[in-house]
Amino acid sequence: MYKLIALDMDGTLLNSDKAISTENKQAIARAREKGVTVVLASGRPLEGMQPKLDELGIGSNKDFVLYYNGSMVKNVGTNEVILQKGLDGKAAKALAQHAEALGAYLHAFSTEHGLITPAHNPYTEIEANINGLDITLMDFETLSDDHPLLKC
Repeated sequence: MYKLIALDMDGTLLNSDKAISTENKQAIARAREKGVTVVLASGRPLEGMQPKLDELGIGSNKDFVLYYNGSMVKNVGTNEVILQKGLDGKAAKALAQHAEALGAYLHAFSTEHGLITPAHNPYTEIEANINGLDITLMDFETLSDDHPLLKC
């Protein structure tokens, strides 16, 4: 018997319309009725996952969510952070320098400033729109070396 099912959201649980199919909802409900823990996992921030957690009824003290590509794990019901492994400002500065040298876009999730990016770009716009977030323009060089980031 299965005890836990972890489901990635984008490209797995969600269809091309970013919706959960009726069949998947029913299968998840049946698994939960049998005592199986269903964990949603995503690169998204929690704000971008919450509507799907609510839709599936995943919200008790026995439920967990994995987000920011695994850098955060939280008990959904109690809000207890089980795991937090992020980056710091020093790493973000180095990544920003590499991105600039390559002509690549970069954004990060700051614990203090939310979704940050040095310049407007289409990829950060997509990230913001999918997850219902505001974008803060910020030069990564202004971050302190110990500034906590969840994902870059």
